[in-house]
Amino acid sequence: MSIERRLRGSRRRFEGNPQTPREWGLWLLDRWRDFARVPEPLLMDAGAAGEHLVARIRVILAALVFLVPAVDHFVRPAAREVLVGLGFAGGGLLLALGAYRLARRHLYRPWIGFTTGLLDVTLVSFALLSFLFIGQPYTTVNSRVVYPIYLLVIAAAALRFDPRICVVTGLAAIIEYFAVVWFTVTSHPLLPTAPDAAAYGRFDWSDQVSRLMLLAIATVLSTALVLRTRRLQWLSARDRLTDVINRSVFDDLLVAEVSRAQRSGASLSVLLVDVDRFRAFNTTYGQAAGDRTLRLVAGAIRQAIQRRGLVARYGGDEFAVLIADHGADGVGALAETIRQSVAATPAHPVRMSVPEPLTVSIGIASLPTDGAGGREVCAQAERRLAQAKHAGGNRIAASEVPGSDVPR
Repeated sequence: MSIERRLRGSRRRFEGNPQTPREWGLWLLDRWRDFARVPEPLLMDAGAAGEHLVARIRVILAALVFLVPAVDHFVRPAAREVLVGLGFAGGGLLLALGAYRLARRHLYRPWIGFTTGLLDVTLVSFALLSFLFIGQPYTTVNSRVVYPIYLLVIAAAALRFDPRICVVTGLAAIIEYFAVVWFTVTSHPLLPTAPDAAAYGRFDWSDQVSRLMLLAIATVLSTALVLRTRRLQWLSARDRLTDVINRSVFDDLLVAEVSRAQRSGASLSVLLVDVDRFRAFNTTYGQAAGDRTLRLVAGAIRQAIQRRGLVARYGGDEFAVLIADHGADGVGALAETIRQSVAATPAHPVRMSVPEPLTVSIGIASLPTDGAGGREVCAQAERRLAQAKHAGGNRIAASEVPGSDVPR
């Protein structure tokens, strides 16, 4: 999967307040895309950290839950409810340890968040059902200790920074809790009409509906929190002038992509693109024309690479392109496509004037050939970009690009 595909969907197509049916349609489509897409690499890494935190807490809670029937087993080794509790608690502890081991491997994927979220909900449901096996149906439907854990599980789903996981976890909690209540009522038909003879009180459907509504509200809040976090993350990552990501976010993404490439053995390349004679252009035509030109160059680069890489503003008139799994020949061909795309997009510094031709110089460096880390690769790309500029510009400088020392 390309870097751009992992970052796809961050930019919205409709930003205004919807007024017409068409605008409402665009607004709804954008919100659906924002909800359904895979998280950006930064949020994916944050989700991995959140999954690791949840896994640690899950192990601690499972161990504490297991400790209660384990200690009770020494006092009442033959008690049926103790054996049932020991079985459920032991199974939950084993699952929690397995999830923690998976989280420690730092190979987080969204399906892991879905799986562990469903696991947490199911463990809570089993804990409620366990009261049925010891003859305490009132505790199952009116628990004031176990039921709130559903809310904690839904809140913890937000730590994965994926709204889909929040919704799936919340729906699973609602469905499973309703199934637990329904099974309890059908297996104890006298429960709704029984007198108030238990510490947890009588069974009341209105109370159960209220509990289901609380689960739904928690799901909506958790999902809204993640969607808002995504929106703020993109606003903070975006370069407002050129509408590509900014340098600080590029540096973070570079670290994450280098780590991913090193684990998988894949290649990773950095292309630094610099506008030739841009300082003279600014001096001649002014800052406003220079800003328009940078936007044109950014658009030309994005059009050239499409979804094969990620574009960032690296400096004043420099752009960085991050490409994964293309090899030396593929990256060289892509650099040539960028050069030609920019050359075919002349700037119009003044209305009705003759278009000003645009050219760029490009320096290419790859991992692991040109360095063991992101900084080394970028430094090598900067040196090659300087070579291309000193040779007259409108060139591509790379170790594996044939004829890179000849102007295109």
